[in-house]
Amino acid sequence: MEDEILVYDQAVKWDIKEREYNTSKSIGFTLFDPNIPEGLDGAIIKMWIKKPGTKTPAMELTTTDGQILITDVIACKFLITPVFLDIPAGGYVYDIKIFYAGGQQHTRFEGKYEICNTATKC
Repeated sequence: MEDEILVYDQAVKWDIKEREYNTSKSIGFTLFDPNIPEGLDGAIIKMWIKKPGTKTPAMELTTTDGQILITDVIACKFLITPVFLDIPAGGYVYDIKIFYAGGQQHTRFEGKYEICNTATKC
């Protein structure tokens, strides 16, 4: 199942829950930012999942590895594809940063990323 998140030219907090050692659900994002006239043309998007207070990600997803897909350049839509979560259960945080072709960089999404034990309910 896909969730969809809409964002207007500001950072948004959105919490995510998944099961450990399982395939995540896909999440669609749409940006509305009049300050970025080129949209997502030539952009690189990165998502980091890490333990709070650490700098080293437990997992990284990017458009360059195909785990994040830009689905509409002009309408600024992208999709986090389903991925296998090969990290242990626990509390994590995530952020999604967009590196625009014009040189601008913005962290647009962040929040908690809870990975539940496979034996318990999320």
